[in-house]
Amino acid sequence: MSMLSLVRGRGRNEDENHISLEGPSPECHDWLQKLRRPHEYAVPIFQGFISDDHRDEHPVYFRRNSVLHLALFVPWERFVSDTHSDIADIWLGYEASLCRRLRFHVSNISLLSKSAEDARKDARLWAITLIIILQSSY
Repeated sequence: MSMLSLVRGRGRNEDENHISLEGPSPECHDWLQKLRRPHEYAVPIFQGFISDDHRDEHPVYFRRNSVLHLALFVPWERFVSDTHSDIADIWLGYEASLCRRLRFHVSNISLLSKSAEDARKDARLWAITLIIILQSSY
């Protein structure tokens, strides 16, 4: 779920609702991240996958899984002011304090990741078995 949207800076300075967009591209300096207000509704839409690997080192999405977990399970007002900690550590701290119902959902994400991994392994084994069967029949 997106907790923010990108808006043009237009000379505006940072405040409690607008945070600078930092990056190597010069275009980043013209944009701000605007935080979603608590009363504004949002619908989570994921592209790709979500896993329980909170130390991921993806070259584009920094600590993507921790960010997604925080966005799904922790109101942003609780953690947005913590700018000095690692995002994975912030998530792990909040994960321990989640209610039982939310911990159940978090564990389901882990199970879905493991199920997808198992399905990939099964598909590889099936393909190898099929190749062996086809080779032995000729």
